[in-house]
Amino acid sequence: MEILEKDLENQTVIEFDLVYVYKELLIKAEGYDLEGWFCPVFANIVNNELVLELGDPVSGNTFFMTNSWVDNIECWKFDGTAEDYKEYGLPSSEFFDRNEIIKSMVSDYVDNFDFSEIADNIMEYCKTEGFDVRFI
Repeated sequence: MEILEKDLENQTVIEFDLVYVYKELLIKAEGYDLEGWFCPVFANIVNNELVLELGDPVSGNTFFMTNSWVDNIECWKFDGTAEDYKEYGLPSSEFFDRNEIIKSMVSDYVDNFDFSEIADNIMEYCKTEGFDVRFI
């Protein structure tokens, strides 16, 4: 992400593609078969760029005492196999591509996701670090 401009309060504005980054985090969170657990999402600014990082799974009752925590992603596991090809609208098991199906599932999920809370948390974090963020 690149620095765009200085705003009226002299804060640097960072462009950030939240939807793309969130999809990547959801894909990284796949594989943890821990019902009721989640992976925390932490923000960090490195070289004037906003970075979101996925933490290790923790139980649902965990609280974070840091302003860099911005969200939680539920742990999940994709259990589909090539034998389930019809479930995914594929003509045969030969067309089964686990990674592509996961990407498609994540895209479908994100299409209906409300980003308002994580966006607010990210904006608040950036403000405390002397930055403003514009979501693209």
